[in-house]
Amino acid sequence: MWGARGNAVQDLARAAVSAGHIARQQVVQARIHERHQAAAVLEKKKRGLGGQTTTWWILEDQPLQATGMRGIFYRPRGARHFAALSQGANDGSGEAANAPDVFLRELHEIVKDVQDLADTIAIHKRIRDLESKALPAVPYFDANSVSKSFHAYGRIRMRPGKDMFDALYRQMRGEMSNFTAIDASNTMWALNSIGEEIARDDFEMFQGQIIEGLKEMRGQDIASVLTICVKQNIQPSRLRTWPDFCKKLEAQAEAEIKRFEPHHIAALLLAYANLHTRPGQELMDGMEASIVGQIKNFRTQDIAILMRAYAKHGVPPRPDVLAAIERQAVARISSFRPWEITTLLWASGELRVKLGAPTVAELDAQAVNEIRFFSFEDCVHLMRAFATYSARSAKVTPSDTLVRELEKVVTEKVRESDFAQAYDLLHEYTKLRLKPSEVRLTPVCFREMGVKSFCSCVQGWGWRVEGGGWRVEGGGFGW
Repeated sequence: MWGARGNAVQDLARAAVSAGHIARQQVVQARIHERHQAAAVLEKKKRGLGGQTTTWWILEDQPLQATGMRGIFYRPRGARHFAALSQGANDGSGEAANAPDVFLRELHEIVKDVQDLADTIAIHKRIRDLESKALPAVPYFDANSVSKSFHAYGRIRMRPGKDMFDALYRQMRGEMSNFTAIDASNTMWALNSIGEEIARDDFEMFQGQIIEGLKEMRGQDIASVLTICVKQNIQPSRLRTWPDFCKKLEAQAEAEIKRFEPHHIAALLLAYANLHTRPGQELMDGMEASIVGQIKNFRTQDIAILMRAYAKHGVPPRPDVLAAIERQAVARISSFRPWEITTLLWASGELRVKLGAPTVAELDAQAVNEIRFFSFEDCVHLMRAFATYSARSAKVTPSDTLVRELEKVVTEKVRESDFAQAYDLLHEYTKLRLKPSEVRLTPVCFREMGVKSFCSCVQGWGWRVEGGGWRVEGGGFGW
C-alpha cells in the first residue's frame, strides 16, 4: 500500500516540479515577449525624444555596461542595437554618441551652429570630442549612417579626425553594396568637399551603386555627380565603366530634364563642357527648351555659368535661347557681380555672338557700380573680356567712366598684383588701343617685368625714358 502511495507522492512531486518548470518557462517567455514589444516600440523612437528613450549601438550581445545609465537593457535576437528602457535615459554620461542616430543628431547640431561660432578651435574640439565617443560604434553604422556622417562633414568643409575618417571610410567600403544611388552621390560630394581624392576603384564602386539605383537620381544628383568627376580630375578614358555610366546617366537626365531647377541645368551643361563631352542632341534640346521655359527663374550666376558652358563647348546657343538669356540678363542687370559681368562679356566674345548695344551699355554701367568690389585680378579679367568681345563680336571699348574708375581701383590695389597680372593688364590695354591715364603701377612691378617685356606692352604709346623711369608723352604716368 505504502509502495503505491509512495509512487503516487512521487508522481505528484514530479508533476509539481514539472508545473513549476512550465510556469517559470511561461514567465520567462512572457518577459521575453514584453521586452521584444518594448524593443519594437523603441525601434520607432530611435531619436530618444523627450529624454525617455535612447537607442544604443554596441559590439557584443551583452547588457550595456559603463554608461552611467539606469534601466533594463535587452537586445532581441537578430537586432543590431540595444534599447535602453529608462526614465532618465539621456541624463548621464551614457549620452556619449556611440549610436549612429545620436552621433548624427549631435553632429548636425554642430553643423547648424557653425555659422554662429566664430571660434574654429571650439568647433574642432566639439567635433573631436563627439568622434571619440562615436568611434567604437562605427563598425555598426549602416550605409545610410555612413553617407549622412560624411555629408555632415562636407557641409562644413571639415575633414574628420584621422581615426574617425579611417573608420568611416572602411565602413563605407564594407557597406558599399547597401548604398542607394543618393547615398553614393551624397558621399562622393562630401568626400570632394573635404578635399579627399576618390580612388579609381572606389569611384567605380560608386558608379555601380548609382547605376543600380538610377531611377532615384534627380537633377541635383546628376549635375552633382558629373561636377564631382570634373573636380576630382576623373579621366574618362582611364575608366572602363565610363561609357556605360555616362550613357545611362544621360538617359536619366533626359527623363528628368523637365524637373531640373535652373542652376542644375547650368551646372550640368558646364560639367559636360569641362569633361570635354557634348550631351546628346535629345538632352541638349531638352535643356534648351527648359532654359527658355524657365528663364525668369535664372539667377545672374546661372546666366553666367550657362554662357561659360556654351563658350567652353564652342557652340553658341540657339537664337531663341540667346535672346532669352539676354532678356533675363538685362532684367537682372543690377544684381550682376564682377565675375558675372566679366563672364557674360567674355563668353559672348568667344562665341562670336553680338549682344545688343543697350545690353553692353548696361553691363558697362553695372561694372561702374560694382567697381569698388573688384580685385586687381577682376580688373584684368574685365579688360580681357572687353578686348575679347571687341575683337570677335563687335567693336566696343569700356566707357571713359569705367576706365577712370577701374584705374583708381588698380592704383589702390596694385600691391595685390604680381608680375604676370601687371603684364596682362597692360597687354589688354594695348589690344583695346587704350593708354593708361591715371594708373601708377609701382616701379618694382615694372623692374620685375624687365625692359623687354615692358616695351612690348607699351610699344606705340609714345612712352619714353625720363629721369630713370618711364613716362607717357603728355604726362599722366611715371615715377
